[in-house]
Amino acid sequence: MTTIKILERATTQAMLERMVTGFTENAVQPGNLFHPSEQYSFVAQDGDTFIGCATGWVYKHNDAYNGWTYLAELYLEKPYRRQGLGATLLSLVEERVAGLGITKMYTETAGYEAPGFYTRQGYQIICELENRYVSGHPQVVLRKTLPLPPSPTEYAGEIRITERLMTDVEFARMNDGFNEHAIEHGNPAGTGIRYEVIALDGETFIGCMSGLAYHHWFFITDVVIEKVYHTKDVETTLLHAMEESAAAHGLRYIWRWTTCADELGLYQQQVSPLTLCVPSLLTCSDHPS
Repeated sequence: MTTIKILERATTQAMLERMVTGFTENAVQPGNLFHPSEQYSFVAQDGDTFIGCATGWVYKHNDAYNGWTYLAELYLEKPYRRQGLGATLLSLVEERVAGLGITKMYTETAGYEAPGFYTRQGYQIICELENRYVSGHPQVVLRKTLPLPPSPTEYAGEIRITERLMTDVEFARMNDGFNEHAIEHGNPAGTGIRYEVIALDGETFIGCMSGLAYHHWFFITDVVIEKVYHTKDVETTLLHAMEESAAAHGLRYIWRWTTCADELGLYQQQVSPLTLCVPSLLTCSDHPS
């Protein structure tokens, strides 16, 4: 590794394109043929007015679903909350994906939002990132084994729920609604600050690690390393450089989602200047080995 350099700097467009290609190649290597995710979405309207939505993302390994759904969005305008409509939207997504043979769902929510709602719907908390928000609330990760859902509740008046994607206007309104809710609880709206470190062999790009900073937390979102360097401890070197960068920016904790047993072991072995949290779907007792 005498010629390998680690730099904190943004990736160029060419590096970004190579990183995306590398993600696909790394998925194919262990036998996970790359497929675009499938989106199942339900939109609620009162007359012609958008009032809420729920969206689940599912992925395929080879030609079969991998058994998991990520609940990416569940949103209702304030006047329509606490009427059972959120549970109906959620159950429609659950029923739709269960019909594909998918048996488990997971999601994330801010502690000031609705962890109690999800636990009442049968979800279990598997991880809490304490003090994740400026308000002092945690980030909560939940999961559920899907049963046969109850029949959807009927609503009076002109409220209707349709299985379709949101329009751009509806999507923008949902994001504005989430931001309004965050601000009400003392959390400034925003997507976080991105920090990146890259690895070069001479002047050749061979890998990078990047993530987003929120309050005291740093979330590692992307890691890609060219295959020929996988055995040269580049990921460990990148991780240490990323930790040092995060600590230098005043961050106290770092976390990373993973479903890979090898990666889970690598991160758990690190002695970090930050408190490291590695929530993993592999820790669920009924996840296939």
